[in-house]
Amino acid sequence: MKNTATLLFLIIFGCSFGQYKNLKIDRSLLLQLPMNGNIKDSSPLALKTTCHNLETVPDKNNNENGAFSFENSGYIQIENIEAFRNLQTFSFCSWVYLTTYSGHGNIFSKASPGRDFNLQIDENGQVNFHFYDENYYHWYSKAKLDLKKWYHIVLVFDKNEVNLFINGKKAQTNTYFPDTYDNKIPFYKKIKWEGQELFIGNIGTYAGECFPGYLDDARIYEKAITPIEITDIMKLKNLENNKKYVSDFESYETQYKQSTEERIGTKENWTEPMMEMPRNETIKSSK
Repeated sequence: MKNTATLLFLIIFGCSFGQYKNLKIDRSLLLQLPMNGNIKDSSPLALKTTCHNLETVPDKNNNENGAFSFENSGYIQIENIEAFRNLQTFSFCSWVYLTTYSGHGNIFSKASPGRDFNLQIDENGQVNFHFYDENYYHWYSKAKLDLKKWYHIVLVFDKNEVNLFINGKKAQTNTYFPDTYDNKIPFYKKIKWEGQELFIGNIGTYAGECFPGYLDDARIYEKAITPIEITDIMKLKNLENNKKYVSDFESYETQYKQSTEERIGTKENWTEPMMEMPRNETIKSSK
């Protein structure tokens, strides 16, 4: 009986793992922010991140502290931008949830000091990607996102071609170029990567172009991911059910307070930290 149960477990595990056999893209993963209560980068590069005015909210599976609200001019800043220097083939992914429409709801932005590119949702609910090289080059999804509904958004930038995906399906797009090139960019036009800052959820520090809602599981790959890989990424998120994530800041703050009070007895005399406080000091729990 015990052997039968073991065999059954292995079969189920093998089937579950096998359905993601196409997700062989970890080596190209430059950034992954699960946003499950902290702003840590889970990619192999473990890039440094800082944030401002984030609040934890439930994610698409109603996991507590499973996503972040960026509505109060929030942002996550990526400090090690050298990891993204001069990429001409890359992919951006994120789950998004709009609570309202705004003019520039930035998801990924590299626009300071030079405006390299933005992936955002515009005031009409359309997904927009644009970059600048002497002129602006725009792609708009024809489909419009509804309010208060989770969507998985992917941008695939492959040298001189751009594609948008919404919930795993390739989106029809309208383009705005100085001249007409269909969906393709002239080969002599490139993203210059002159900006020194990469932001998630805003265009810059304390800027007014924050994402008007929630973001979750933001990723950057240095390759053009395929539709099959996009589907597998979505499935991985869908497996996360009934979880309660603990805000990293809250846990550090509690440990700091407890260890200090044990040592000196009163809150008023706090002078020496027992541990380094995390950099995500402006994360607030929705609870």
